[in-house]
Amino acid sequence: MILKSLSTSVRRLRRQPALAAAAAFTLAIGIGAVVAGFSVLKGVVLDPLPYPDADRLVHVFRHQPPVDAGPVSRRGFLQMQRDASIDIAFAGYAYGSATLADDVNAQRIVAAEVSRGFFDTLGLEPVLGRNLAAIDQRPDAPAAVVISHRLWQNRYAGAADVLGETIRLNGKLHTIVGVADPRLDIPRDADAWQPAQFAARGGNGNYIMLFARLGSGTTKAQLKAWADRFAARWAAEDPASYSGLEFRIEKFSDWMTRGIDSLLWAVFAAVSLVLLIACANVTNLMLTQTLARSREIATHAALGARRSHIGTAALGEALLIAMLGLAGGLLLASLGVHFFRELAATYMPRVESVSIDAGVVAFALGLAFITALLCGLLPVAFARRINIAGSLQASSKQGTGGGSQHWRRTLVIGEMAMSMVLVVSALLLVSTIRNLSHVDPGFDTSKLLTAQVMLAPDAESETWEEYTAQQDRFLDALRAKIATLPGVESFGAIDTLPVTGRNNWNGQVRVAGQEYPDGQGPTVEFRWVDHGYFQALGLPLLQGRTFSQNETGPPRVMVNQAFVDEVLAGGEVLGRRLSAMGENAEIIGVVGNARQWNLRREADPEIYFPYGQMRGPYSISLALRTSGEPLALAPQLRAAVQAVNADVPVYNVRSMAEIVERSYALQDFFMNVLLAFGVAALLIAAVGLYAVLAYAVSQRTRDIGVQLALGASAARVLRDTLREGVLLAIAGIFVGGGLAVLVAKMLAATVFGVSVYEPLVYGGAGLVLGLTALAASLLPAWRASRVEPVTALRYE
Repeated sequence: MILKSLSTSVRRLRRQPALAAAAAFTLAIGIGAVVAGFSVLKGVVLDPLPYPDADRLVHVFRHQPPVDAGPVSRRGFLQMQRDASIDIAFAGYAYGSATLADDVNAQRIVAAEVSRGFFDTLGLEPVLGRNLAAIDQRPDAPAAVVISHRLWQNRYAGAADVLGETIRLNGKLHTIVGVADPRLDIPRDADAWQPAQFAARGGNGNYIMLFARLGSGTTKAQLKAWADRFAARWAAEDPASYSGLEFRIEKFSDWMTRGIDSLLWAVFAAVSLVLLIACANVTNLMLTQTLARSREIATHAALGARRSHIGTAALGEALLIAMLGLAGGLLLASLGVHFFRELAATYMPRVESVSIDAGVVAFALGLAFITALLCGLLPVAFARRINIAGSLQASSKQGTGGGSQHWRRTLVIGEMAMSMVLVVSALLLVSTIRNLSHVDPGFDTSKLLTAQVMLAPDAESETWEEYTAQQDRFLDALRAKIATLPGVESFGAIDTLPVTGRNNWNGQVRVAGQEYPDGQGPTVEFRWVDHGYFQALGLPLLQGRTFSQNETGPPRVMVNQAFVDEVLAGGEVLGRRLSAMGENAEIIGVVGNARQWNLRREADPEIYFPYGQMRGPYSISLALRTSGEPLALAPQLRAAVQAVNADVPVYNVRSMAEIVERSYALQDFFMNVLLAFGVAALLIAAVGLYAVLAYAVSQRTRDIGVQLALGASAARVLRDTLREGVLLAIAGIFVGGGLAVLVAKMLAATVFGVSVYEPLVYGGAGLVLGLTALAASLLPAWRASRVEPVTALRYE
């Protein structure tokens, strides 16, 4: 029975190849979009992390306003690891960069200092050698390192005798004791893991990323309550440092996809709408053909064919079309996944996990069957309800649609509504990109070349004071080299460039003469700069002076305007003294605000320290103001650095304009995705509206002829037909507007400078859909107005 029905369906589709091709192509677009969206969602968000019992791995973040979720202090980590009184294993790491150098060249790599138990807590065994052991953590132990699988392959060609080899990291020889599991990606893109000396290191800055593995009987809530008891105890002992401290517990998977998961769910919802629109369109096409074959179906029924067989044949057609759409959809999805991995590799986590795997194929098969049901059930219902006697007596050219036109119009309204949702979502992101592109970052981004260098401590720099002097000597020598380059107008250095989404250091500050009732001063951001930085970046000097070259004498600092507005309680600014980083310093100047994190976030209060004055980070970012194309000077910049110190790698050589654009690259990527799907949805919906109006005109040909014969003008017929199409679109726009509000809330954390209820966005989307509907209605309306009355009156 089933084989016979499928055979009948195949014969019917072969008689109408254009219909089959159009329906299959439409479904291929919808299925391909959903399968691609699901593969991305599955690989990035849904699949468990590649660690044993990954659902029990959590990050423990310090929450102490203005820090929302940051690293913990050395003291906090050591106490929590030592005094764990619940079933939990703690470990920590400090993220950083290192210079990997040999006799040939130097390169910058991502390196992490890891605590005792780091590898055991994650549960990953090395592919070669051993993990770092407790003995490696001792200060007097030989320097050991575990390298990444990627570094092993790229630098050592996967050689099995790599164990025991020595590599020079930051000027110090380390022995390779193991090669990590390729799944290990904590921190992201790490190439080496070194034993940390957290217990032996002085200071109490917040720089350790703390994570834990929950025991089988321990919950996140229990861990948070236990950790907050530590915070309360520390706050009682030292309110100046720990007031307001609490901890946040976040699953590893949630931490890795923070800010991305909501966008991916929004995109998946969008592509699902595209498939629903495609299903509605194919349903309309199949319903049209079912009604056109009403006499044929009635004849078969009169000759004894079962109603169930009639329904099975119609459903078989839908299944065959869905299978054709599945084949095309898988091809489109594989292409989409390939392009996604290429385009999103730099700013999307777990991109390497996105693929068309067995789980995605199984999902696609299930999706195809659901699609077949969605497309086939309504035509099946109408085929089984056809009146045999009425159909046999009806004109061979007139369908017996009856209530079918109501369903066809409903489907078109649904298509328009779902298209409205997609267009609104896309326009919200278009507005976001436009707004971000017009944000003033606080400095001149044009003709600015940037780069980063990693200056490893030399053999004589055993203390921070000695390393600070080494930084000063390096910058002085590099400044002299760069001054000789043609096309360089100014040069400066800072620890972390603006608009890069990074902040190396922050801490509390106390201003002399101000009272702090709780004993705790505000937390501000710290920056280290040389004397030429403000001129190179184009940051305006608002008060006082900038640093002089090799600033000497008592500690002096500069602050930004946000510091003046939010930290200083009125009065004079210049000459005021503050305490930060364990030093008492004098404010000598105020500069404008630069957005440090990204364009979406206002500038935070900042203190600028001059290089060479006090302890600062290893990283140095260079900024060169040029008279021409910035990237044209990249080779000369690299050569200048190498001439000063051949062991210093130069990386992230980019123009500042590129950095600014990359700061909103993720929103731009998703905007393009939603725009593409929005256009596809509009086209599919327009085809659906055209089909409904064309069918309606064909059904009303005789009525139109009568109207024209009785004196109705062609313009009136044209207007009436257009009005029908526009009214359907308006109904869809209003229904879709309500749905769009719900979907737009998923994008609330992503949009910038525009409300998810912005009337102009909804009005613009409605206008786009209205014009699309008008265009789709023109041809059927024109055909209706051109009907010949005599011909129509003879219509059978």
